[in-house]
Amino acid sequence: MKKDTILKCAAALLLALLLPLQAVSQTDRRGDCDYDGRFDVGDVTALINYILTDQWNDTPEALTRTVSVNGVDYVMVHVEGGTYTLGEATYTVQGFWIGQTEVTNDQWKAVTGVTTTPPEKPICGRSLTQVEQYLSQLNELTGLPFRLPRLTEWRFAALGGNKSLGYRYPGSDNHKKVAWSKDITQGINPVASLKCNELGLYDMGGNVAEFCTSEGKYYACGGSYRDVGNDCVAGRAVFQGSMSSTYGFYGLRVLLPEDALSLEE
Repeated sequence: MKKDTILKCAAALLLALLLPLQAVSQTDRRGDCDYDGRFDVGDVTALINYILTDQWNDTPEALTRTVSVNGVDYVMVHVEGGTYTLGEATYTVQGFWIGQTEVTNDQWKAVTGVTTTPPEKPICGRSLTQVEQYLSQLNELTGLPFRLPRLTEWRFAALGGNKSLGYRYPGSDNHKKVAWSKDITQGINPVASLKCNELGLYDMGGNVAEFCTSEGKYYACGGSYRDVGNDCVAGRAVFQGSMSSTYGFYGLRVLLPEDALSLEE
């Protein structure tokens, strides 16, 4: 083991032992690094992992539900309602379910019948008119009210919701760990091939920008593989053009209201 790694581990262990009742992150977790309700060796391990990797967990525990469409699964992650601040404004968001990944080519095909490859990459290059038609078809097939996230909802999820650790990027302070941007890739990559954020959501920054809505307008959030890392921050949104325009680096993520799926385990 390298000397600097040993020192980091020792520092983490010392901090955990000396400050068991103090916050050891950017939220008030009070030593409970693994969210299990107590302070124990698991928290020490989590703290060491954070110092070594810039992220608390590779796959945080999340409440998920799976919706199947023609044999293809949509994994939906529950996001508990809460309040967040961005700039000088504070926003309150009700609970909801959001796609664990961007909508993939395979998921798009399951709804529309249109084949685009490879199946594990996010769908892109579709106009907003096509996206709304897709959502209408998805709702008809499932009987559920799928829609695009509102801008406030998407930002809350990207920032980590109530589990936010204040990262600059969705899940890390190092964008290369969580966001496909042009300094590490030349194109679109399969979903969930980098680390997730605190809620267990993948690619909330980079890969393809994601359509959102706000007060009758459409936005594209999170940056894409064409952007530099600084453009993949959790709060970023840019105005999108007409309903008929297509962009090869814009995709989407679906959302359901909280009452659309059961919260019971």
